[in-house]
Amino acid sequence: MSPTIEVDDAVYAALERQAHPFVDKSPNDVLKRLLQIGTASPGNPASTINPASIIYDAVREAIEADPQMELLTETTKTYIHFAPKTWTAPALMKGTRKSGRILSFMVMNRPPTVALSLEIQPGDQSVRGQIWHELRDKPWFTGRGQQTLTYSRIFRKSLGTIDEFKARRTDARWLTEKIRNGFADFKSKQFPAIDSAVRGISF
Repeated sequence: MSPTIEVDDAVYAALERQAHPFVDKSPNDVLKRLLQIGTASPGNPASTINPASIIYDAVREAIEADPQMELLTETTKTYIHFAPKTWTAPALMKGTRKSGRILSFMVMNRPPTVALSLEIQPGDQSVRGQIWHELRDKPWFTGRGQQTLTYSRIFRKSLGTIDEFKARRTDARWLTEKIRNGFADFKSKQFPAIDSAVRGISF
């Protein structure tokens, strides 16, 4: 029989804040993850850690905690779509599909590849062409070749190297902090210039 412990309300509330939806089923699961109990061992290298779930939760938490950003409706665990709340000019929403956005960010969550991109989504072709034309000379622009008729990625930032994610895929704490730090780095270094350039387009 397992021993029973009592925790006060503040500790329980802290455990709730640390819980990862769909991964942690109880306070005990949260503690095991935080203490890295059973996450990896010579006899059980794969463990029960799902790196894609940990990364998904960390990305969602970073976006939901950011007052400038919002998750978009087509978000999945593999493709996490989000955009600034201010990128809602009529032209940027003209002829769009699910999300109502022609221009949005996306995190591709397919460990060991985890990358943040800026994409021109399906929508009015004249608006899409203007975005490509006016942003392609920016220092952060990484689009290649010609604009496509559907999705065109015009900026990409790796949130960690393939070797790092391969080596640390069973370390939930490391995965969470890596994503948080990567998102914070993007917000402080690349996002201001991208946001300024998008706001400067005259539709």
